[in-house]
Amino acid sequence: MFMLVALDEGPGPAIKYQYAELGRLYQVVSQLIRSCDVSHKQQSSQQNTSPLPNPHGDASCTEPLMPIQPKVAEILYGRATYVKKIIEDANTSEDTVKLLKFCCWENPLFSSTVLSELLWQIAYSYTYELRPYLDLLLHMLLLDDSWQNHRIHNALKGIPDDREGLFDTIQRSKNHYQKRAYQCIKCMVSLFSSCLAAQQMLHSNGDLKRKWTWAVDWLNDELDRRPYAANQQYGFNNWSPPAQSNETSNGYFLERSPSARSTLEKAYELCPEDEPEPEECEEAEVAVPEEVAPLPPSSEPGQQQQQPQQQQPLQQQQPPG
Repeated sequence: MFMLVALDEGPGPAIKYQYAELGRLYQVVSQLIRSCDVSHKQQSSQQNTSPLPNPHGDASCTEPLMPIQPKVAEILYGRATYVKKIIEDANTSEDTVKLLKFCCWENPLFSSTVLSELLWQIAYSYTYELRPYLDLLLHMLLLDDSWQNHRIHNALKGIPDDREGLFDTIQRSKNHYQKRAYQCIKCMVSLFSSCLAAQQMLHSNGDLKRKWTWAVDWLNDELDRRPYAANQQYGFNNWSPPAQSNETSNGYFLERSPSARSTLEKAYELCPEDEPEPEECEEAEVAVPEEVAPLPPSSEPGQQQQQPQQQQPLQQQQPPG
C-alpha cells in the first residue's frame, strides 16, 4: 500500500500537492523491503553457480523476516515506475542507495532497469542537477557481485537498443554541454580509481582505451583553451573572478577550476600505457557479454518517456574589439 501511495495509485484520495514530501514514506518502504527475502529474484552470472549472499539487507535483521510479498515484488521488479520515482524524488537519500543496492545485487534485470534510468537522467537532466545521479550510478557500479563487469560495461558503452553510455554522452555534450561531459569524466575517474574490475576492463579493452584517451585529451584541450569572455562587471585586464563549480553552477561551458585541473591530473594517471601496434599484439578483451538481461519496459504500454526541455546553449560572447 505504501508503494501505491507513493505512485499516487493508493486506495485513498489522490495526493493534493505536486511536490509532496514523501521522504519518510520512501524510507519506510526501503527498510521493509530490505527485511524481506528476495533470493528467488537473484541469479549468478556463472551457470550452475549459486548467487552470492546479499550483504545489503537491513542491518537490524539477522535473517529475513519473510519472503517478499507477490504484490510488492510485482510493483518493484515487474515495472519500472517505482524505481523511476525514487531515483527522481529521493536520489540523495541514503535509504534509496541501500534499496537499490539490495535489489540490484545478483539481479541483472533490476540492474539494467536502474542503469537505464540513471543513464537517461545523466544524459538529459540540467547540468547542475547531475551530481546525485552520478553518485547513485557509482554506487551501483561498485557493487562487487557476479554481475559487476556487466554493469560497468553497460554504463560505459551503453545498453544495446536502449540507452547511451557515458562515453556517448561525453561525445554528444562536448560542444554545448561541456559541464555534463566533464562530470561524466569525473565520475569515471572515481570509478577507475576505486574499482579494480573497472580499471582492468579499461586496460584490456581497446575500444574503451581509445575513448578514455580521447576524453582526457578533450578535457586537457578545454582547460588549456583561452577562457570565454569574462563577466562584464569585472573590468580589470589582469584579473578575473574565481572559477565557479562545474557541478553546481548554471551555464554550459566548462569552468577552469582547480577541481577540474585536479580531475585532469588523475585522469591522465589512469590512462593506459601505449602498447604495440595491433598487428604486433592482439588486443585482449575482458570477457563481457554484449548486454545484460533484457530491460523491462520503462513506461506503460503505448507511452514513451518524455525528454525534459533541454537548456539552449548560450551564444559565445566575443571579446570587445
